[in-house]
Amino acid sequence: TQNQDGVTVVAAETKGAASFAASWDASLEQEALAMVTLPGIASVATSLGATCVTPAVIERGQSHVAAGGILESATMDDASAVSACMEFADEYRMLVEPACGAALAVVYDEALRQKHLKDIPKGKAIVIEVCGGSGVNIDLLQQW
Repeated sequence: TQNQDGVTVVAAETKGAASFAASWDASLEQEALAMVTLPGIASVATSLGATCVTPAVIERGQSHVAAGGILESATMDDASAVSACMEFADEYRMLVEPACGAALAVVYDEALRQKHLKDIPKGKAIVIEVCGGSGVNIDLLQQW
């Protein structure tokens, strides 16, 4: 595995769809691969929702950390994800679904940014994977 010193990966999910966070936290606690299945998706961020992640996702996260990288699991309420969608739409004139809004919330929400990005040195690039928008419109975002 390539040296990952200084590379931070933030896995962002809404609290009602946080299957990665549940399995990641359980694996850290048990110091072994521990898969957790959620009873269902309890979030407006359903487009990418999965009640359980594949073990390979947790293993890749563990490999990243073993190679010197940092993995942060960020969870937030639906309102933060939707708010980030609205801010992104205002700034870039593109609509994205709340599942994508979870990743955006880590940048747009001050508390999340301070918690998960504070150790990234000034001047270093932050990359956010932005996807999804076919199942959303401005009226839905305002309803959520």
